[in-house]
Amino acid sequence: AENNEVSINSNPCICLDSSSLEQTTFVTYSKGWQFRLFPTPNCIPLNYILPCTNLTDEELNMCEQFIRVPSNWTLTPSHKYKPTTTSTEEYNCCCNMHDPPRYTNVQMPFHTLYPHVPKDDNPTGLYRLDFTLSDGREVWLGNSNSKRRVILHLGGVESCHFIYLNGNFLGMSKDSKLSSEYDITSMIHCSNNSDDNTRTCTTTNENTLVIIATKWSDASFLEQQDHWRGMGGIHRSIFVYSTLEEAFVEDIFCKANLLQAVSGAATDDDCDGGEDFPRRWKGRIDVQARIGRGWNERVEGRNIYYNEEIPYTVSKQYQDFDDVVVEYKMLFQLYDPDNSPVFDEALDVTATKDNPLMKDVHRRFNLLSFSADVPGNVQAWCDESPTLYRLEATLVQQERVNNAASKDAVVVDTFECKIGFRSIE
Repeated sequence: AENNEVSINSNPCICLDSSSLEQTTFVTYSKGWQFRLFPTPNCIPLNYILPCTNLTDEELNMCEQFIRVPSNWTLTPSHKYKPTTTSTEEYNCCCNMHDPPRYTNVQMPFHTLYPHVPKDDNPTGLYRLDFTLSDGREVWLGNSNSKRRVILHLGGVESCHFIYLNGNFLGMSKDSKLSSEYDITSMIHCSNNSDDNTRTCTTTNENTLVIIATKWSDASFLEQQDHWRGMGGIHRSIFVYSTLEEAFVEDIFCKANLLQAVSGAATDDDCDGGEDFPRRWKGRIDVQARIGRGWNERVEGRNIYYNEEIPYTVSKQYQDFDDVVVEYKMLFQLYDPDNSPVFDEALDVTATKDNPLMKDVHRRFNLLSFSADVPGNVQAWCDESPTLYRLEATLVQQERVNNAASKDAVVVDTFECKIGFRSIE
């Protein structure tokens, strides 16, 4: 939440956390994150999901105080809720809802058997945010020559959540400790007029995001372990970002391996084997990556281990020119804890000249994988010294005319992740 506005290589990104909404200029909002706790998901009226343009404030019986996002409602101080004037149903009086955290060891905190959860006692939180993107349509959705995709990212919601944007069902997820992403390109509202009818273009740029999180689901049985259970709510950050639709970094997986230990003088940064056995380590990274493409060019189910060259398709805006080809490639660089580059040059999987540090290189269309030995010694990760490295992947675009580069390579997307070198035996 410290970096509220991010624009990397002209890719806008906004954070929808409560603290960030108070500072950002990329998005404006009217009320902040509104919240309502229901005893079961079946108690939620339909009008709580409808866009703000279809409702008046009197139709929603939300909490008078805005909830902080991210947080768990089981640990959030008690809220005062707007009283209803006509309904006498108990769940409309949220003051009667009390949902403390629960701790159990091996047993589940309810008596139903897998895969069922309590029907009448499944606390469900409804989050609602009305917001407006301050920047124009072209910043987020691009234009007819350079279309963009808009993605909603949820870092973590416990336990099961359902998402609605502007009254439309967007998707759902059950893994409470993993992030989930949703393509909202066709549902996000913008106010700019355009001749591109394939994109959303409305007379209003107001958006209503509704997230419904249930405390229990069948996935709760899969998370059965010795811990606090049912910590319901949005417990990690939410943000919206935009990338080029034609090509983007879709997925990166990196495994950091510790190789043989090398005897030598131990330093404060080493996780050594004791005073008598100081250790310095060698390291290797195993990387798998996917370059995302437009839906018409997406390839599913290809085997990454066929080392077969398949040329990237010609970009749509260049199809009238047979001699112009747009190629994409991904570059990788590893940075040590001092933020210094580890490799002398970024690793290029598509390079024709072999790199002695790289091996097991496989390429097939938009899939690639490789292994690379880290030069010198690496600092091992352990609980006493949790040393992290940063892997940065850069997607670049190159135009070629008659197999010759016509322009300098252009960076179109970047992705980075933190990794630690360790070995569990």
